[in-house]
Amino acid sequence: MAVSSSCFPHKEIHKQTWRSPDGKTKNKIDHILIDKRKARNMLDVKSCRRASSDSDRYLVRGKYRCKIAYNKYEPHRTTRRFHIDALREVSMVRRFQHQLEEFGKLGTEQVTEGESHIEEDWKQLKEAIKETAEQTIGYEPRSDRRGWFDDECRRALEEKNAAYKKWIDRPTRAKRMRKIAHKVCKSKKRIHVDNRIRNIEENIKNEKN
Repeated sequence: MAVSSSCFPHKEIHKQTWRSPDGKTKNKIDHILIDKRKARNMLDVKSCRRASSDSDRYLVRGKYRCKIAYNKYEPHRTTRRFHIDALREVSMVRRFQHQLEEFGKLGTEQVTEGESHIEEDWKQLKEAIKETAEQTIGYEPRSDRRGWFDDECRRALEEKNAAYKKWIDRPTRAKRMRKIAHKVCKSKKRIHVDNRIRNIEENIKNEKN
């Protein structure tokens, strides 16, 4: 094994990985080990002082170049969904139908003489429906899956990160803002879980009745 974190020239502030609570003692105690056969694939290793990890240690970041075999299949990726709930409105349904008819007219004008192919017809229909949906109903807005994380939690975390930056520049304590942020997020998460449990219990009672 090779200690790759000692192979790159950096400033002292980017070599230190631990800082004492008084801000005077600093040391390099965290390292990244890698197999000697793959040591050349490690491009850089440095500590990130600005990353707020709620710890007296700094985040150690490494850049690694990995050779990956080509795969013709695309990896799994998140697909955006159309805002289908918008079609519950009558005006939006009419708009969607009218727009789809316009695309249909353009498609019939482009048809040439000869036998039509099923695959080509399906491709044109699919593109027409997709373009119509993009222009009329659009995509669903991306929501936070956590459910309990709101603006109050975001503000608490921003204040905590601001206090952490001050702690980096000067040896002052940021524990107070850290406790406030942790308390706010914990309270919001507890309320969210309690509401979900309450809704489940109500649904079970309704089904029994």
